[in-house]
Amino acid sequence: MDALGSEMVGDLRRPGWRLGRAILCAVLTVALPFVARAVDVVGTQVTLAWTPATGPVSGYYVIVARNGGAARVESTVIEPRATIKGSYGETVVVQAAAFGADGVAGPISPPSLPIHFVTSLPAPTPSPSPPPPQPSPSPSPGGQVGGGVPRDFNGDGKADLIVRSGDTLRLWVMSGSHVASVLPLADAPASSDLVGTGDYDGNGTSDLLWEDPRSGQLVLWLLNGGIVIKTGVLDRSSLPVGEEWHVGGSADFDGDGADDVMLFSRIRGEVEIWALRGTAIARRSRLGGHTAARSVAAAADTNGDGRGEFVWMDELDRTLERRDPAANAAQTLGQLGPGWRVIGAGHLDGGAAARLLARNATTGATQAWTLDAQGRAAVRELPSSLALGAFAGSGDYDGDGRDDLVWVDPASGTITLWLSRNGAPAAVTVDRALTVGSALVGGASGSDDSAFRDRFCNLPTGQELNDLQPCLGGNRKSGCEAADLDSDGALTAIDAAIWQLRASGQGCDDAR
Repeated sequence: MDALGSEMVGDLRRPGWRLGRAILCAVLTVALPFVARAVDVVGTQVTLAWTPATGPVSGYYVIVARNGGAARVESTVIEPRATIKGSYGETVVVQAAAFGADGVAGPISPPSLPIHFVTSLPAPTPSPSPPPPQPSPSPSPGGQVGGGVPRDFNGDGKADLIVRSGDTLRLWVMSGSHVASVLPLADAPASSDLVGTGDYDGNGTSDLLWEDPRSGQLVLWLLNGGIVIKTGVLDRSSLPVGEEWHVGGSADFDGDGADDVMLFSRIRGEVEIWALRGTAIARRSRLGGHTAARSVAAAADTNGDGRGEFVWMDELDRTLERRDPAANAAQTLGQLGPGWRVIGAGHLDGGAAARLLARNATTGATQAWTLDAQGRAAVRELPSSLALGAFAGSGDYDGDGRDDLVWVDPASGTITLWLSRNGAPAAVTVDRALTVGSALVGGASGSDDSAFRDRFCNLPTGQELNDLQPCLGGNRKSGCEAADLDSDGALTAIDAAIWQLRASGQGCDDAR
């Protein structure tokens, strides 16, 4: 996109000015008299045109700010014109940005004159003609700096969904259970998984972090107003390949208003936290971690102090611990019962502290845990999620200030939202289902990787296997619960088979 951007810089500056003139001329044909820079349009829609951008342009993002609110992408068009619809009394400001085949936007045009939709025009009064709009720096689409809504990719204050089919990505702009619009994104980086959806630049709009599980390459996409404005490869040259570093989660660990990236290595038994500046790493912090069979169960601000923590789960004995990067040691949270896993976290009550979410995969029982300073949990029982499929993350999809929960049934493509309420959550079905071959991608990092599985499968016969012998024969005590050893992001019969085959002295390949 750099070449496209460089070609468009000079061209879009003037077309941005012409966009303002196009609005002015279009409006003057129906509304000659006006005094302020805002213009009145009789009706509830207006068609605007602008000078085409040069270069290999695939289309244009149409960016609209309504009634002084945040600007966000509302549509994409192929030709340099768009019809903007509104309601009586509404005021809109429009911008445009060309994009190439990669979906990355070029420079955003200066804003148009404000357009006010009215039922009729006032009587004309003489007034001097306003000067033509001058090029000016465009306001950043999206919300305020910092403090944005998690998974809000277009800056409208509501979480959105990312749908992937092969390498094709679509942004579903959500309003509760309604898919308000569908916007194209650039194709996903080849062979990469989405491992983060934090607001890494602190602009109030969530971004996308991709990891190639084979090469370890990390690609960051910065978004603004629903469009990809910048991409870059994060420098991980300081992390040796042989140490098998993987992304474990994202949260604002230092409290500066921008999310950071947490990586961990089971070989080193260490954690590294990256604070980002744009698509570069501004600061690296190294902490102690674990060499054991530990997974990162959640990364969130679970104590409400404005800084994130991460929660470890021991896959062998099912114990949990919380680690505050600013603390000297981890805090033990206790042991999970048979069948239970921590699946994530969310601010379900709109408070500063996120609640841990736990689920029993066998029964579908679901709980929200509020942790106090000592790590003691107050448990809130939620409805059964057994028939809803897989957990797909949390976010505020209806804009009420409380995080909601997302479930997806991969067989039917049905997406269910649990909208947070004072009592039990309200279960609603999203009005659009996933098509065959598509899936929701939410950036929840699966920290059980294939290299970990391979090391486990090649353990020498010894005490490790002796410890697993009691797990054979159907004894399902907590220490016998399976880890995600085939790295498919779920606990399945294959994982259980790997445990049993390995414990009985056989090779793991028999379970694949």
